[in-house]
Amino acid sequence: MASLSKFALWCVLGLMFTFTVLVYISPSKQSTQTVLSINKENEITEFGEAQNFEIHHRDRATPDDTVQRHVSIAASPSELPQRDTQLFRLNQSFDEEMDFMRKLSAVHKHRRAVVDSVCKKYHPNPESDVAKHPPWNILVDEKYKIMYCYVQKVACTNWKKVFLVLSGQYNNTDTIPQFFTNRQGGKMLKSLSDYTESQRRTILRDYTKFMFARHPFSRVLSAYRNKLAPDSTFARAQKWQKRVGQKIIKRYRPAADRAESQNKSQQKYDLSFDEFVKFVVNGRKGFKGGNKHWRDLHVSCLPCLINYDVIGKMETISEDARYILTLTGAKAAVSFPSAQGSSPTNSSDPDLIQKYFGNLPSEDITQLYKRYLIDFLMFDYHATVDGVLDVR
Repeated sequence: MASLSKFALWCVLGLMFTFTVLVYISPSKQSTQTVLSINKENEITEFGEAQNFEIHHRDRATPDDTVQRHVSIAASPSELPQRDTQLFRLNQSFDEEMDFMRKLSAVHKHRRAVVDSVCKKYHPNPESDVAKHPPWNILVDEKYKIMYCYVQKVACTNWKKVFLVLSGQYNNTDTIPQFFTNRQGGKMLKSLSDYTESQRRTILRDYTKFMFARHPFSRVLSAYRNKLAPDSTFARAQKWQKRVGQKIIKRYRPAADRAESQNKSQQKYDLSFDEFVKFVVNGRKGFKGGNKHWRDLHVSCLPCLINYDVIGKMETISEDARYILTLTGAKAAVSFPSAQGSSPTNSSDPDLIQKYFGNLPSEDITQLYKRYLIDFLMFDYHATVDGVLDVR
């Protein structure tokens, strides 16, 4: 009986010791949790508490039309036991990401405001119902609820690669050939025109919509160097030179100069940048905006009729792409590809811009500026390119 009493006593003491140890090693404070919301105006605000550490999206069709981010923010480092340092570093990384998102949210809110002000003042896009008459160059991804209006010479090939991955047809962008993307890949993607009018209205209302702009001078130079310059490395440049370049030469080069050039070089193709600029400035009668590779951005994507959530820029493409993929939840599925494997013309390089534009007559530069005036104003570009040019 005495042995049994001693055994019971030892059991009680053991339980008390175990309880004391558990209480001692438990964190003194519980981790606090905060919810961050990104609304349709791209503003990020704290507004409550949540229970999940993961980031996820709420359906955009909800009444208050917001996207919630649910995160767990741990306590301060001094309050964390050693085993939680890895979690703290993860939260630090998340805080940095949220700072980035807040910054970019403000940038894109400002860009949208500039577009709206120009639309109200100049009314550059004729009123029409986009749902009934959708532009041909708008891609849609249903899984991530994204709508993208692409413009040639503004990184559209890389964005098509992103959409091919998001649609599940490729695992990553590195395995998608450049030529295939532009010729066949685009046909594998969903366009806004593929949907019914009712579905289009839903997409235009609820999806995250974005487009990209580029400095007009840089874009014109890129089009020339890629498609029509005599030293172009583009695989199909000869077709462009024969179909377009030769016609420009015939139109803007005096007959005597053409004959002399042909006699000296035996009809060698030698289209100059000055001749191409004259062609772009004068355009083609009955065809507003010209070829899609140098057509006005506001004509291509109708930002006065479509309320884009994000207006990216070629000059800040890395940050803007990261913002878009994070905002839509697609960042875990795909990374925005580099320019490797494409046909880069380096047409944003200040030295190259100086080389080409520095030799142009000032009148041609002024006329080119006037030709793209709405794009300059709407996308907040100045009549300068990296401080090289100054059009008054």
